[in-house]
Amino acid sequence: MKLSLPQHIQLIVVNEAFQVVSVQGNVAPLIDSGLLEMLVESAEAGAIAPIEAPTDGAVDHSPGHLAPTAPGLSPEQLAAQLLGLEIYELFPELFGIDEILVEVAAGDRPEFNIKGIGRVTAHGSPIYFDIHITAHPSPTAEHYLIFFLEDVTDRMSLEQVLVQATNEKHLLIRNLEETKQQIDQIISAMSEMLLLVSEAGLIRMVNPATRHLLGYEAEELIGQPMSAILARRDAPSAPEPGHLLAAEEGEAVCQTKTGAILVIAFSRSRLTNTLTGQLGRAETVQDFLYVGRDVTEEKRRQRYQSVQHLITRIISESNIATQALSAVVRALCQEFDWQLGEFWLIDRTDVGSGNPSAHCIDHWLSPMLEISHDWKPVRCLRLNEDHSFLSQVWQATKAKWQQDLPDQAVPAGTLEIQNLNFKTGFGFPIKTGDQVLGILLFFKQASQLVSPDLLNLGESLGSQLGQYVERRKAEEALLLEQEKSERLLLNILPETIAHCLKRNARTIAEQFAAVTVLFADIVGFTEIASNLSAIELVELLNEIFSEFDQLTEIHGLEKIKTIGDSYMVVAGLPTPRADHAQAIANMALDMQLVMGRFNDRQKRDFQIRIGIHSGSVVAGVIGLKKFIYDLWGDTVNTASRMESHGIPGRIQTSAATYALLKNSYQFEHRGLVHIKGKGDMDTYFLLGHMP
Repeated sequence: MKLSLPQHIQLIVVNEAFQVVSVQGNVAPLIDSGLLEMLVESAEAGAIAPIEAPTDGAVDHSPGHLAPTAPGLSPEQLAAQLLGLEIYELFPELFGIDEILVEVAAGDRPEFNIKGIGRVTAHGSPIYFDIHITAHPSPTAEHYLIFFLEDVTDRMSLEQVLVQATNEKHLLIRNLEETKQQIDQIISAMSEMLLLVSEAGLIRMVNPATRHLLGYEAEELIGQPMSAILARRDAPSAPEPGHLLAAEEGEAVCQTKTGAILVIAFSRSRLTNTLTGQLGRAETVQDFLYVGRDVTEEKRRQRYQSVQHLITRIISESNIATQALSAVVRALCQEFDWQLGEFWLIDRTDVGSGNPSAHCIDHWLSPMLEISHDWKPVRCLRLNEDHSFLSQVWQATKAKWQQDLPDQAVPAGTLEIQNLNFKTGFGFPIKTGDQVLGILLFFKQASQLVSPDLLNLGESLGSQLGQYVERRKAEEALLLEQEKSERLLLNILPETIAHCLKRNARTIAEQFAAVTVLFADIVGFTEIASNLSAIELVELLNEIFSEFDQLTEIHGLEKIKTIGDSYMVVAGLPTPRADHAQAIANMALDMQLVMGRFNDRQKRDFQIRIGIHSGSVVAGVIGLKKFIYDLWGDTVNTASRMESHGIPGRIQTSAATYALLKNSYQFEHRGLVHIKGKGDMDTYFLLGHMP
């Protein structure tokens, strides 16, 4: 559908993908020069059939600024070639405003304008145009955007005339009124703030956009210094007294008539006027033209995103949840100028009691406040017995803001804190679902209007921190269980074997060429058991074997198992060691000492029989259930026979073990002993270390 447009306005329609679907008018001088050159080159190469000059007297209806079109291309051919291209290729100035275009297309934003885009025509003259973007009505669900391209070269020229009016007034004196009317129309139509300020810093003129944004009437601002629109906490020094900016552009924090805070991005231009006095003297007077754009929402959005990123970084770098939350309190206080911040943890063990308690885990106090260094907050409060701001947030279970706080509103408020007269409070719960885990509170002495954006940020942070706390609790619980499992596994198996099992090794068995095996047995255990209850018997065995276990740790041995009153231990595996025989010998001697001390304590006369043999074994874990690290081989059988054929209270060793120890330990030669399944074997009794 063709629209009837003024000659100075061209039209482009794009779809949801920002692709051109329709072009109306001659847009050649307005699109990116690089793209236009590419299209012309394609035409010269024959990719596009050139159109011959009209011979029927046709007239190019484009305005003077827009003629001529691209060499070799008619507006219709150019329009056809632009179909399907992304609008960014035509106008690179649109890069980075995707979100705004989506909002306009969806109807969430009425329109969007880009002012004063400049190009140079084929004749080398400048051309300026504005882009007005609005939603295209469509009977379908698909969204379209209309880009009105308005030639504003005249308007830009007029603005330049306005800036240079003081130097060129002798050229404009004849049409001053006409120009003034045109300028007034332009200023009135501007959506940006515009203030004309004298050299002394007094406001001389404001446009309707300024009055609308700040809420003042023109009479309330004219003649006032620039400080009249500044927020009281923002008083930048400037070279010229009373001016907003020290540079030609920048941002200033302004305050509306109602007290609302706005961030305005200003640019400043100097207007120099030459006046002739009564004596004919020429005097130069400077005015300053401020053009401002409200960037409050943009800055607030950037600030809240920055805070979100800061909080995310804090919790990602913290290993302990309480430390992370304490850091969050400090960060929010410093970012939003809160003077007191508190982190309260809800006691979840008595939440269902009807009178839950809260504990102040940490607080942050501004160093600018005058308070004693030894001040400590109240640490615990009953929420249903307290009327503080903490209880209000707990009961609301959502972010809460209170202006003009009453007395006793600060929950950690000692008398010293109450005397600080905090006026504004902000707090939000840390939640998972409907469950409140903790509460963050913030206070300041200034009375501040409610900030809906900060309330929303609090709700968002409360959920984020709640998920973090629950995740950390789960991770800590899992880590604790893993540590318990690891300790239990290492209590059952050697560390190297446990690692092999965790790697899903099917069979774990290894040959060890040089080890020493010890068997020990309590003599007469059957008779002893008949005179004791089962509980007493187990307690006695546990006491003895627990001390034996401690000896294995001291001597670096590997306990294999206990069977009834029999105790088995080995040296030289799973980590081989050259002194395996010496380690077992020391263990055996210490076991005799342990039994002696036990008998003294318990008033008993237990005796232990010990047998030792050295040789090679196979060690490992077999089967699928109830893993046990065990030994196999003739060395094990021989060591067992050394014990079973020994003498109570003595340590019997084989000749193989004797050969390894004879130079360092004292022995008594027992002689040949008939060993079941082995025949006669030469054995020795270990007595102790060499003197």
